Amino acid sequence: LFPFLVNTPRSIKTVKVLRPLHSSRARKFPTKLHADVDKLFCTLCNVVLNHDRQSVIVGHFASKKHKLKEDAAQEEGRNKRQKIITGSRKNKTPAEKECVEVTWVKTLTGANIPLSKTDHPLVREFLDSRVRNGGMISARTQLTETCFPEVYLKEKENLKLKLKDRKIAVIFDECCDDEARSVLNVLFAPLQPDFSRMLTLFWWIQCF
Repeated sequence: LFPFLVNTPRSIKTVKVLRPLHSSRARKFPTKLHADVDKLFCTLCNVVLNHDRQSVIVGHFASKKHKLKEDAAQEEGRNKRQKIITGSRKNKTPAEKECVEVTWVKTLTGANIPLSKTDHPLVREFLDSRVRNGGMISARTQLTETCFPEVYLKEKENLKLKLKDRKIAVIFDECCDDEARSVLNVLFAPLQPDFSRMLTLFWWIQCF
């Protein structure tokens, strides 16, 4: 037998690439921290933090100084959003604003919904966030003084056209609205031939 040597392969070692600790911390809190060269910064406070211990970082987030900065940033964000909304309102012409408000008044009165519902917080939030140009709609008092008379007069003229040269029956009904105010309902019924002797068509107007 001849002696021989067997070359066994060397064990392959897995090399793990370690990222700098300050970069790892920044990745863990991407909205609050950022890394620059070999330092870790609090983005909001713009101060250098010790990245060796996470407890130091968490403690900084809970500090009074950092919380004050957070509150100020949130308030600034709200103010910016409000300025955007206000700016969009100012950019609208008076004619566009009037058109939106008149349409809103016609919608509420046509559905027998009090104009006071415009000032309800949930309705106002819906108008501001979900309705295009809804933030332009004024409060109930201004709608009642400016838009409601216009809507009323237009509806009155339309009613005159519908009833022109026609025989009608007028029915009055006094009642109360949902706010316990006295309301006079006036029904106009055209006297059309009807073998069932029943009035099938009414036009309605409400007087406060």
